[in-house]
Amino acid sequence: MTDSLASGAAAAPLPMRAAATITSAAVRAARQLLTDLERGRRIDAAVLRGAMEAAFGASDAAGSWNWKTAYDTCEAATVLFLRKFGPAMGTKAGSTAAMLPMLARVASLLPTHTRRSEDSQALQQFSTPIPLRLAACTAACITPSDWVLEPSAGTGLLAIFGELAGGALVLNELSEPRAELLDHLFAGVEVTRFDAAQIDDHLEADFVPSVVLMNPPFSALANVDRRMADAALRHIASALARLCDGGRLVAITGASFGPDNPAWRDAFVRLQGRARVVFSAAIDGAVYAILVFSDAGGTGRSYHAELSARNRCLRVHYLLEPGWKADAAIQGLGQTNRTNQAQPPLFRPVATGVKAEKRFLSTIARRLDTLGAITRGQRQTGGQGLFRPEDNLESQYGRDALRQLYTLLARGKVDGCSLETFEGATGLKLTDTNGPRDDLPPITTFLNRLLALTIELQNILFTVFEQLLAARIEGAVASGTYDLGLETLRAESFVVTDRSTIYTHPGTGAETRLLTITQRQRTHPVSLDDALARRSDHRAVLLINERSGRAALQLPAPSFILDDGEIERRVRLIHPMEQHRARLTMMAESHWVEADRDGFAAAWLAELAEVPEFTESMIHVVAGLLLPIWKRLPNEPTRVYRLQTDAGERVIGRKVSATWVANLLAADAPALTPDAAFAALMEGRTVLELAEGLQLRRARVMGAYRIELSGFNDTMRDRLRAYGLFGGIISWKLRIFGPTDASGVEILAKVLEQYPVARISEREAA
Repeated sequence: MTDSLASGAAAAPLPMRAAATITSAAVRAARQLLTDLERGRRIDAAVLRGAMEAAFGASDAAGSWNWKTAYDTCEAATVLFLRKFGPAMGTKAGSTAAMLPMLARVASLLPTHTRRSEDSQALQQFSTPIPLRLAACTAACITPSDWVLEPSAGTGLLAIFGELAGGALVLNELSEPRAELLDHLFAGVEVTRFDAAQIDDHLEADFVPSVVLMNPPFSALANVDRRMADAALRHIASALARLCDGGRLVAITGASFGPDNPAWRDAFVRLQGRARVVFSAAIDGAVYAILVFSDAGGTGRSYHAELSARNRCLRVHYLLEPGWKADAAIQGLGQTNRTNQAQPPLFRPVATGVKAEKRFLSTIARRLDTLGAITRGQRQTGGQGLFRPEDNLESQYGRDALRQLYTLLARGKVDGCSLETFEGATGLKLTDTNGPRDDLPPITTFLNRLLALTIELQNILFTVFEQLLAARIEGAVASGTYDLGLETLRAESFVVTDRSTIYTHPGTGAETRLLTITQRQRTHPVSLDDALARRSDHRAVLLINERSGRAALQLPAPSFILDDGEIERRVRLIHPMEQHRARLTMMAESHWVEADRDGFAAAWLAELAEVPEFTESMIHVVAGLLLPIWKRLPNEPTRVYRLQTDAGERVIGRKVSATWVANLLAADAPALTPDAAFAALMEGRTVLELAEGLQLRRARVMGAYRIELSGFNDTMRDRLRAYGLFGGIISWKLRIFGPTDASGVEILAKVLEQYPVARISEREAA
C-alpha cells in the first residue's frame, strides 16, 4: 500500500507520471514556503493553503491536493531551509545544545499536523519533532567517512541532518510520491523504493552502511491490514543485518519497545547476537498527547507526573483565557500538580500582545498567593514558584509600582502619554486644584480601566508599569525582603552542632530553642559549554577583567526606570559561580574588556578549577515556641524555613543572623569568632563597630561585593596594609577593603585582635 499525496482515502498506487506531476507542484510550493521561513514568517493554514493553490492551480476542495500533501510540502521546505542555513546555524551555535533552541524556533514557524490521510494513518507516517531528529543524528556520531542508510526516509527531515554532518546518504522510501519528493530534494542521492521491513534482502550486496538512522512504524507493515506489534522489531532487525561491523544504528521507537520491557526482552537477547544496545531512551507516545480541558475538566482526572506512571516527564501546562473565575482555573491547575509526583509541572500562562490581558492572569496569581491552593498537599501561602512574582500585579510591589507610575505621569515623564491623555482616556483623576490627590485610584481600578484603552496606549502604560514592578521585585529579592512564605532549605547535609534554650513558657513549659546548624551544599558552577552555549544570543559578549583575570559572559538585562523617570540601561554578567547586574555606563569605566574565545575559555576553566565540590556554612534557626518571643526576633524579613537534619530531625523556625545570636548571648562585649564575623559580613546584614572608631561592613564596588573598613586615620594605614588589607582611590577618596576569598578569615582575625568588636548592629543587605 502506498500513500497518495493527492487523495485522503486509501487508493491504488499512483502511476509514476502522475506522482511526478504532483511532486513537481509540491516542490514549487516548498520553494515558495522557503521564502516565508527565511523571513521568519509563521506558516499558518492560510499561508500554506495559498502556496499550495498557487503551485497546484486548484484548491484542496477540488481534490488536486490534500492536507497530508501540504504537510509533506512544509517538511520539504524545512529541508531546503536547513540545507541553506544549517551550516551557518551550526557554526554560530558551537554545540548541539545551543543548536536546539534555534531549531525549536524554526519548528515554531511550521503548522501542527492536525489532519491526516487514511494512508498516513495506516502506515503511521507521523512527523517526528525536528529537535528529536537532531538528537538522533547526534547520537549516531556521523563523520564524512560514513555511509548513512535511512530505510524509511519519508520527506528527508532526518536525512538532512546526516547530510549536514557530512555523511554520504543512501535513502529508501516505499511511498512513491515521497520517494519522488526525495529525488527532487536530494539530487544525486540514490533513492530506492523497497519495503523497509526487508531492507537487507533488497539492497545491493556490496553496499554496507556504517550508520543507520531510522524512525520505523511502531505497529504497521506494508500490505498488512492489521496491527503488527513487532513491526519496529522487523525493521530494526533487517537494518541491523545490513550494518557493517562496528557500525551504529539509531532508531526512534515507541516507549513500549525497549529492552526493559519483559515482552521484548527475548527479542533484544536475540539482537544482542548481532549488536550491543548501548543506550535506550524510547519515546513515549504520551509525549505527543495534547490535553485540553475547560471548566468541565475538574472531574477528578489526574495528569501529573505520577511516580508509578511510565511517563514521568515534565508536564507543561498552558493556561489559556483564564477569565475572572480564579477558582475554576486553580482547580484545573491541580490536575497536573499533585502529591506522589516525580516532579511538579511547569505552568505557562499565555497572553497575547495585548498587554492588558495580563489583568486576568494577575487574578489567578493573586489567588494563588493568597490561598496556596496548588501546593503539594500543604495549605501554605505563596505560589511556590509555579508563577513568577511579577505575574501578581495586585501585590504590594504592584501597588508601589502604580504609585510611582502616577508620579511619573504627573511629572510628564511617560513618553507617549501625557497626564491629560491618561485622565481623558481612563476617566481617572490623579490631580486636583491642590496638586496630586491623596486618594489615588487603586490597582484594581487601574487594571480594569486599562482594558478599555486602545492597544497602543495599553502597551505604553503597561510597559512602564511592568518595568517599575520588576525593579521593585528585583530590589526586594536582592535585599532579602521578598516574602516567599514557608520555604524548604535543601542541602547535601544538615548537622546540628549546638542547641540552647532561650525561652521557656511559664505555664506550659514549652521551649524556644536556638539551633546552630552546619549545612553542606554542593556547588553548581556554570560549565564552559553552558557559558558558550548562551552565545546563541547575538548580543552576548565574552569578557575578561584586566585586573583580576576573571572571565564573564555579558548578556542584556531589563532596564530600570529610576524614580525621576530616566531609563538606566543594564547588562547581566555571568561568572562560573555567580551572576549580577551592572549599569551599562559602568562597564565602560571598568576593567572588563572583550576577549576572544580561547582567552575566555582559559580564564573560565581556571576559575572552575578552583571551585570546590562542596561548601560548608553555619546557619542559626530559632525553633519551637515562637509566638511569645516574636517581637524579640530581628526585624528582618519574617521568613519561616523548614529543613530535615541528617539525623532525621525536622526543624521549622525563623532563620536569624550571627549578629543577632552574638548580641543575644553577649554578657559584656559581643563575642564573635573571626569565622562567624566573616560569614556575617559576607551575608551583608551585619555592621561591626570596632575599637578606635573603625567600622566593617559589606559594600558593592564596581559590581562586586567587598568587605570595607571605614573610620581609619592616616596613622593606621601602614598597619592595616601589613595585616593584608588593600586600598584604592575611588571618586578621589581612599577606601580600604579586606579580601573576600579564603584568606579573608585570617586577615580579619588580625584586625579583630588589634581592634576588638565593640558593638554589632544590623542593616538591610547592601
